[in-house]
Amino acid sequence: MSTYVDFNNMDDGGEERPRAVGFGRTREPMMGKKKRPEYRRSGSAPQNSGFCRRSNKKWTWGTGRSARMLDARGRGTASCIALLFALAASAAWAEPVVTLDLGLVGNPGNTKKAGNGYGTVASYFQMAKTETTNAQYVAFLNNSVAGRDGLYGVYSASNSGNAAYLIQRNGNPGSYSYQLKSGVADAGSKPVNFVSWFSAARFANWLSNGADINANTETGSYTLSGTASGPLVPRNSGAIYYLPNADEWTKAAYYNATADSYYRFASISSTNAALNGTLPTAGNSSTSSTTFAATWNAVSVGVTPTGYFSTVTSPYGMYDMVGNVNEMTDTINSSNTSQYALFSGSYASTQVQIEMFDSLTAPSFANGITENAPRGFRIAAVPEPSTLAMLGMAGAVGLAGWSGWSRRRNWGGSMLAC
Repeated sequence: MSTYVDFNNMDDGGEERPRAVGFGRTREPMMGKKKRPEYRRSGSAPQNSGFCRRSNKKWTWGTGRSARMLDARGRGTASCIALLFALAASAAWAEPVVTLDLGLVGNPGNTKKAGNGYGTVASYFQMAKTETTNAQYVAFLNNSVAGRDGLYGVYSASNSGNAAYLIQRNGNPGSYSYQLKSGVADAGSKPVNFVSWFSAARFANWLSNGADINANTETGSYTLSGTASGPLVPRNSGAIYYLPNADEWTKAAYYNATADSYYRFASISSTNAALNGTLPTAGNSSTSSTTFAATWNAVSVGVTPTGYFSTVTSPYGMYDMVGNVNEMTDTINSSNTSQYALFSGSYASTQVQIEMFDSLTAPSFANGITENAPRGFRIAAVPEPSTLAMLGMAGAVGLAGWSGWSRRRNWGGSMLAC
């Protein structure tokens, strides 16, 4: 037996009373629900650290009585655990077989409207950084019943012989397959064209429903039910992937969150639509870094690969919103429900026309069934759960207005970049 001195065990005269305890035993037994006794050894008490140190009120592992206090480290741990749960939840989020490079459009609740009457958006949303490409649309055609069976006009057969249409169809109904036309450089990265509004809406439905051969093209973001002409249909609540509306397109293209104002052009500029050089003119087929015109390579005039002018972006990082192809929205003309609001110039626009596609001018309206070379679309989307979770954490440290996140979605996985 070894003898220790209990400094907390004094007699009435203040004298210490020695107490014999077993070797290696440093505490008296717990008595009911009393506070845990102090150390009984003579000299300094051992300094426990980490989650076991009572003096710092950290978590202690053991009984419920000893695990009641949570300090800043504990709260940080809880936040990380919450984020992990959010990331796990997002694993079930539908990921398309195509890759979508989505930029986050933040600053929700902006009330300022552009001169064109649009731009107010209440919540976060994402916008594809580029227009939908031929390669992405070919993936849709090859992995959908509509494409396989040749339904609803998702492939523009009447324009198959047009040199500006870069998608080729092979086979027969029920077993159609699609590929990029050969002999045209960068065909896959150029924006798809010769698509109607209804075909663009079906592409959005396909993405929202899982982007595979079983994905329904008739319901989801838009309830089409076989319709390929006539009145357009509004976006459904709960839509995941969709065509941006006029407010979303305007905000992503022109909104200056710092000044709560709008640039004139979708190039972070109010004086030069292109920023990096001259504006396009009719018949200009140059693709040098000092012009915003474009080519089809084998064809005299046409579009550039998406994102070709890498130094020209909108305030939220989107490419080609000044002009490559005209872009569709799902804002329906209240005076003619077969028409939608059309934004952006195109490769075919003159300088005067480009300058008319600005934040000061109301958009034109186009018929939903029209298919032509200068017209395409880009996709918008709601943020994934993991993105919203991270936005919540950013807001907790004063970064809720930050809009510098982008998300790349593809079938093999997701990557969030800051």
